[in-house]
Amino acid sequence: MMKMFTLQNISLFLIFMGGVGGILLSIAQTRGSAQDKADIIDTTKQENLRLRTQLTSVQNDNIQLNSNLSKSYKQIQEQQDALAKQTDQIIALNKDLSNQAKFITLNVTGGDGYPIVIPRELRDVGNGNSALAFDLHNKNKHPIFDLLVIITDYKKLSSKFYRRPNDNVDYVRNDDVRAAEVMRWMLPNMAKETVYPNSYVINDTDASYSIQIKTRNRTVIEKLILVKVKNEILSGLEIWDAEKGKIHQDLSPNLTKEEYKIIQKKLDDIPDQFSYTPTL
Repeated sequence: MMKMFTLQNISLFLIFMGGVGGILLSIAQTRGSAQDKADIIDTTKQENLRLRTQLTSVQNDNIQLNSNLSKSYKQIQEQQDALAKQTDQIIALNKDLSNQAKFITLNVTGGDGYPIVIPRELRDVGNGNSALAFDLHNKNKHPIFDLLVIITDYKKLSSKFYRRPNDNVDYVRNDDVRAAEVMRWMLPNMAKETVYPNSYVINDTDASYSIQIKTRNRTVIEKLILVKVKNEILSGLEIWDAEKGKIHQDLSPNLTKEEYKIIQKKLDDIPDQFSYTPTL
């Protein structure tokens, strides 16, 4: 009986100690869990601090990079502006050189300039009548060289044309060509914007002239007509180039439609190139 009591007591004691151990284990686990939470919170705070530090560093790097990029862009822009300015200066210099070369060429060779024969009215030549004289004008802003200007009375010349059998070519004898020549200029040069007046008086106020104009670098034909309408002398002239066609026209001002038709018809009757063949 005594043994059984002792065993029971021992069993109860062991059960009691087991309960106490469970309680102690729970307390230990609770304390461990709280410590883990504290450690996690502390680690999280440290990680946040590290990330904030890294973020600040990255932001500072970005600010510095943007500053460097801004400076680089400004430098590039300044270089581009300087390059554009130099390019403009080069273009301006090339233009100046081109203009100087053109100026030298025009003043040394005369370029492709040509003079123009213009009739000048002479009043009170007797009995209250008017007459005309030929003047040679260089309207270019540069001199002209090696001039030959031959004025031919086309109405007189064309009256001497003849044709051979089965031939559509107009022929004219050299003697008739010389007889139809009104006057000529032969000049080594002619200064810019000058006029060479002539004393030759044109008595025929209803005339057509074919004028051959040769310079060092060019040959043109001037067609010049005169017509008297109601005691007023009207004129018209055209300059023709073999390649470019009509390059200049000058008619009396304030023409009526009828006067314009008369002048244009007389101009059209004169060929823009020599269309006849001189013979002996």
